[in-house]
Amino acid sequence: MPDPTKTYGGPEFIEPVKPRPGLFKTGGIVNRCMEPGLDKATLTSQVRTYHQRNYLTPFGIDETDARGAYLYAIDQVLVAKVLATLNFAGVD
Repeated sequence: MPDPTKTYGGPEFIEPVKPRPGLFKTGGIVNRCMEPGLDKATLTSQVRTYHQRNYLTPFGIDETDARGAYLYAIDQVLVAKVLATLNFAGVD
């Protein structure tokens, strides 16, 4: 039987976790993916779209942030960088 203290968070439940080194919010992913020629606002929008399309899997939800920001592990930062590079090159 499911735990009644947890709420439904979509197709999979993402646990609240405390932020720690090695976990990044969307802004942290964008900062690590930036390079000359990229617009920060556009890249931020792209990273959010990658999450919406389930290309990025969050590690958890920041329990100290009232907005409930997602936290991503370093492997997801690499996935975002590859997707952003492909997008910048014109591959959809």
